[in-house]
Amino acid sequence: MSRRLLAPLVAALVLVAAAMLAAFDDGYGRPSSAAASARSSAPAEPETTDDDPASGGPTEDDLPPDHPPLDPAEMPRADEAPAIAWKVPADWKESPNPNSFRLATYLTPGGGELSVTRAGGSTEENIARWASQFVDAGAPRTQTKTVRGLRVTTVEIVGLYDTGSMDMSGQAAEADLVDQALVAAIVNTPGSPYFFKLLGPRRAVAAARPSFDGLVASITPR
Repeated sequence: MSRRLLAPLVAALVLVAAAMLAAFDDGYGRPSSAAASARSSAPAEPETTDDDPASGGPTEDDLPPDHPPLDPAEMPRADEAPAIAWKVPADWKESPNPNSFRLATYLTPGGGELSVTRAGGSTEENIARWASQFVDAGAPRTQTKTVRGLRVTTVEIVGLYDTGSMDMSGQAAEADLVDQALVAAIVNTPGSPYFFKLLGPRRAVAAARPSFDGLVASITPR
């Protein structure tokens, strides 16, 4: 190609390159107004919600393995404030929650632990699940009452509690069957039910029972 033809071509390429740089850079490493306008018109990235596991909200993986399956509508949001309030006995100590379904965890004198959760499943399903964790405990004792307009079902189970280990035959290992008691209250609200479950050595649960009853009696809708 002759020099006469090459010179105009080079000049044209330089002008094109300069125009492209002007469209995307204002000379200080920032997008020009035209480029910024194009970016602002682009669709926004979808925001995560507390129902999304990536946002820290609870998922079904946080439920106990034997918990009844939950409908997505029953899954509480991480930022959802409790629909009820309660008074904690003065001699109970608050403990860290092991998962996002726990609203609160309290340790009672003598080794009992009370967990407060908000989840789904029917009252009958949850009582059957708790009963299945005991060996030779007999039928759970239940009682239903109303506390400030809320239906509350209390549950009592006493017997050998299965901690989850199995022996070679597939039966619960004897060392993991401990004499324990469970006292629970299932509080039905217009939304998700709330579960107050006190579990521990039989004597510790018996000693904490008056305080537990006082806590249940203090439950108030918000």
